[in-house]
Amino acid sequence: MSAPTTHSWMCWSPAALPQGSVNHKEAVTIPKGCVLAFRVRQLMVNGKDEWDIPHICNDSMQTFPPGGAKRRGVCSIDCALGEMHEDFKTLKEEVQRETQEVEKLSQVGQSSLLTSLSNLLGKKKELQDLEQTLEGALDKGHEVTLEALPKDVLLSKDAMGAVLYFLGALTVLSEAQQKLLVKSLEKKLLPVQLKLVESTMEQNFLQDKEGVFPLRPDLFSSLGEEELTLTEALVGLSGLEVQRSGPQYMWDPDTLPRLCALYAGLSLLQLLSKAS
Repeated sequence: MSAPTTHSWMCWSPAALPQGSVNHKEAVTIPKGCVLAFRVRQLMVNGKDEWDIPHICNDSMQTFPPGGAKRRGVCSIDCALGEMHEDFKTLKEEVQRETQEVEKLSQVGQSSLLTSLSNLLGKKKELQDLEQTLEGALDKGHEVTLEALPKDVLLSKDAMGAVLYFLGALTVLSEAQQKLLVKSLEKKLLPVQLKLVESTMEQNFLQDKEGVFPLRPDLFSSLGEEELTLTEALVGLSGLEVQRSGPQYMWDPDTLPRLCALYAGLSLLQLLSKAS
């Protein structure tokens, strides 16, 4: 997707120099076919060669918090953190790294996490509350036990980061899509749906024009009418229009971010379903 965007930052010099401020803006062109996602976060410097970018920010946070190395002034920096996926291989490797962290949970832990997510999908507010809980724990460096997990199953910092990654993807999906994911999980359709999304993105990740493309017939050969309708609805809500004649699908490059989110969500649920 080609979209010019800008990012800016402002740095205040020490208090002794009241008029020493700089505002710099730079335009960046995002190449076609790339996906950009970012959020504004606070940079915190705790001492020499020690810095952090917490997952939760508020107005009371300082770049140089009390207790760190002494500074003559305060510098407040908003960092626009983003990541562009140059091709599908880059996205796939990123998702695999995160699933590997979740996979380190015990079988009981993975099964309980799946139960927790299944109860929350379709309830956006509750899903966001879970995301906020994990962000708070990760920010404080605490291990946590989710309500649905056994008391002896703790989420490590790396596991929490991975779960947060996938929660971010799931919250991009509409509540209707989330409910369809639960139905797909119950009907054991996740492997087929994951292959469908993976196949279309692998073929068209860098395709910047709309078009009609063929689908591998074997992707649907095992599906009955109800399963096929459910799958069409799930991917259709991410903008991927499947046509049974052919079979083929309509590709729209503007749907890529939503398909990336669906791909990540399917990857997580498919992994967790193996443990249940």
